[in-house]
Amino acid sequence: MDVGLLLNAEKVLRTVDRGPYAEEKDTVAAFRNFWGEKAELRRFQDGSIQESLVWKGPESGSNPIEQIIHYILQRHFKKRLSEVTKGVRSLFALSDQNQSHGAHYSTTLWDAADEFRAFEKDIWDIQALPLQIRQISAASSELWQSQPSSPMSGNYQYPKVSLEVSVQLEWSSRWPHDLNAALRTKIALLQKIGQSLKNSVPDQEVRLGLESEEDRFWSGAYLDVTRPSGVRFRLRIHHDQQLSLLERMLKDGDLGIRAKEELILSISKFKRSFIQAPLHAQAIKTLSTKFPFLLPTVRLMKKWRNSHLLSSHVRDELIEMITIRTFAHPYPWTAPASETTGFLRTLYFLGNWNWQTEPLIVDFNSNLMKDDIDSINKRFEAWRKIDPGMNRVAMFAGSDLDPSGIAWTEHQPSKVIASRIKYLAQSAYQMAQEHGLDIEPARMFRPNLKDYDFVIHLSEKFHISHLHNSESVPRFKNLSTSQNDQQAQASANHGLLQPFIAELESLYGAYVMFFYNSDVGSLIAGLWHPQTSPKPWKVSQTHCTKPLLLGPEGEAQVEINKSAILHDIARLGGDMVVKIEAK
Repeated sequence: MDVGLLLNAEKVLRTVDRGPYAEEKDTVAAFRNFWGEKAELRRFQDGSIQESLVWKGPESGSNPIEQIIHYILQRHFKKRLSEVTKGVRSLFALSDQNQSHGAHYSTTLWDAADEFRAFEKDIWDIQALPLQIRQISAASSELWQSQPSSPMSGNYQYPKVSLEVSVQLEWSSRWPHDLNAALRTKIALLQKIGQSLKNSVPDQEVRLGLESEEDRFWSGAYLDVTRPSGVRFRLRIHHDQQLSLLERMLKDGDLGIRAKEELILSISKFKRSFIQAPLHAQAIKTLSTKFPFLLPTVRLMKKWRNSHLLSSHVRDELIEMITIRTFAHPYPWTAPASETTGFLRTLYFLGNWNWQTEPLIVDFNSNLMKDDIDSINKRFEAWRKIDPGMNRVAMFAGSDLDPSGIAWTEHQPSKVIASRIKYLAQSAYQMAQEHGLDIEPARMFRPNLKDYDFVIHLSEKFHISHLHNSESVPRFKNLSTSQNDQQAQASANHGLLQPFIAELESLYGAYVMFFYNSDVGSLIAGLWHPQTSPKPWKVSQTHCTKPLLLGPEGEAQVEINKSAILHDIARLGGDMVVKIEAK
């Protein structure tokens, strides 16, 4: 016999259940007869005296619902949970996928949120800036526990990611009206902020950086501030006039096609970084209080995406929007009351979403009216006419925060990746349906490496999981041991993975699609682009090729020299690459 539970999301994590009042003698007797020694009489803060049941919180590693089922079965049927059915544990098994980092994850996230408040205060206290600070906004969902792993490594001294923060200064006519001068002014202001922060908290580390020196319209200047606790913030300056300057340059007819494309990309980056990201992060924070299982479900979805090596192909914000739809628009169901249900329903939607002909529309704040939805649909139809090949926008995700629908889907995911993630969602949901309670959750998070043309296996000491699982170093610097050196080396090794992948993308991205798991970093998979198939030889060909036999009409044909490229990758990786398996 299978028993299904429809849970109340607002009460499912409640650790204290109230029973009948003390004066209700008959009801109290029945209550105590059913619950036995678990029932206890308590006085609550409102003055009432009631029978009650107390359960352990989720931090104990056991869901209150699971404890209730276990207690009832053992008390009334003399059976343990495992004796009744081998599959009932699977009701909670997917939740266990979120517990891989246990208390460390929760602790570091709270540290990050507390550090953000302290960091925000330090910025407000800066008096040396020529302009007043108007607003400070968090632009990283990591602050609200939406990532499948902690933003910190096992060692607090070595942060894994930078938490994005934007600072908006007051408007002033003193801002330069030339784009290059405005970008350099932002760098000077960041340097001034860094000096002030270093003076106020000497123990923190401050570094100024540029994302791209070659991009003439978008320097991506930032200030990395690593707090004494190990939390690292990436500070950027939001300058309103920069967007106006970019849009004004776009309207000029003097630019070439390539320059206009660069300008369009820079405008998209600006809107995404300084307008959409803070709005999205704040909406995530607000919705997490309304739906207690939203963030755990988001973490499961991101873990699922990462495990299938799509970390760099589908933005976090798109995964969050797809998951939010499950909670904000749950019809024909109610909002999920467990991350397992939320995860499976999100997979169901993703597997059945016809993204070629239907937009994703999410109402974060319940603000969308019929006219707003019609407007988003018209934008979607316009994009399909402008870009019928879906080369720039494959999945379209509109919302009350982003009616344009392309903030988190422009160029990512590509239509190939969009088809891939839909197929993976269909397969995962079908597996859940076929196995039911007997499902082994780990199978849903296991990538199929046979689908790739080659797989680059990385040395274990460069794995991200190797750094994460390493033990903490001593708290005090004067107690330095060899363990500190090991942690420092592990952190340095982990820091090489992203630059290595970025270099592979820059060198071979025109011929190869690379895939990896940002949570583990144990391997990099690759697929050759279709244009690498044999072609007639041309002088204009720039990639590494090798000659083939003459074609059917006697023309000389060449194909990309795949073995030479794989040898180059192994040489570039050095000690990082253990072996490369190719079909």
